[in-house]
Amino acid sequence: MHLIDGAGHVNNQFVPEDVATGRPPTEITTDFMNALQNEIANFILSAGVSLNKNSNTQLRDALTNTFARRDGTIHYVGQVWNIVANQQTLAEVPLPLPEGTKILVTSYYGPYQAAIVTMVAEAWIDTPTPLNVFDLYETTYDNHGYYWFSNTWNLFDVATMQVEEATEVEQGIIKLATWAEVLAGSLAAVALRPRHMKDYIDRMFVGAVEDFSGTNPPLVWVPAAGQLINRSERPLLWEFAQASGNIVADSEWSTNTGKYSTGNGTTTFRVPDLRGEFRRGWDNGRGVDVGRGIGTKQGDAFRTHWHYGNMVGTNAELKTGGASLCRGIAGQSVAGGPVPSKAQTTFEPGEGAGNETRPRNWAGLTCIYAGTPASS
Repeated sequence: MHLIDGAGHVNNQFVPEDVATGRPPTEITTDFMNALQNEIANFILSAGVSLNKNSNTQLRDALTNTFARRDGTIHYVGQVWNIVANQQTLAEVPLPLPEGTKILVTSYYGPYQAAIVTMVAEAWIDTPTPLNVFDLYETTYDNHGYYWFSNTWNLFDVATMQVEEATEVEQGIIKLATWAEVLAGSLAAVALRPRHMKDYIDRMFVGAVEDFSGTNPPLVWVPAAGQLINRSERPLLWEFAQASGNIVADSEWSTNTGKYSTGNGTTTFRVPDLRGEFRRGWDNGRGVDVGRGIGTKQGDAFRTHWHYGNMVGTNAELKTGGASLCRGIAGQSVAGGPVPSKAQTTFEPGEGAGNETRPRNWAGLTCIYAGTPASS
């Protein structure tokens, strides 16, 4: 294929004659027309449609054959004159019919095989056609469509394309994934039940911790407040807790409030109490925050460090902005004598003091993703 390059073209585009400027019309060359013809004809033939001088729907049929796909398999969606039950019934089809008329004959080679028969020179020429689920055939005989589904022929409305719904076993418009296929993630061209999607999200995020900007958690979340929860109401979170490596007996929980507990041992379990806590990634052997187990809590701390400053005076103690002089360098005494030019200092609470070391922060409702309640 190529763009028009005949005499008079403008940037390989067709232009009409312009008498005022003396511009001639674009010459339509035989090279261009043959290339266009061959491109279209080759596509029609590659789609399994025979060229027919008396048909003006072959390009449509070829496009339909090529792009009507499901699960990566080409499925025939074509037009036939009628669908008849078997080869014997075909003899009862009223003649004459136009050259090239196609009829789908069921049970032609067996109970689940068919044939597309074509009228050629007043005789039927058959083409074996395996019956695939949801192959569509639009008929001109009764203005209906037919498709093979659940080992039987079914009608569909050509205008609305309304067909039977799929199940996990039978393929209608598209196959529905089973739960095993959802978890495997191996199929691309299948539909997913809303229930399966919800279950998949539940299992993906159960046990996750998040902060919310309100006093009540969303439906699938529970506050991380150390409360007891009924195992039967939140089965996915209980399943997660058991496998988390972060669970203790309820008798030990008061000193391990960052962990789950086994509750009463039969019907309940307890979630971690994360209220008022900053969260930190578990070290897990990296060596930055050594000696910590998953779910353990840690008190506040202020890293040991020194401040130096130039001070002049004879006071034994000088406080400015929370810094207090505590001793001179190299053991020099400061009581009753001159203050050294350099001194080590410590910090005492000053303006904005509190009972912990903290950055500027925001308080949210810390919750754990528990999955959809069993009652919903």
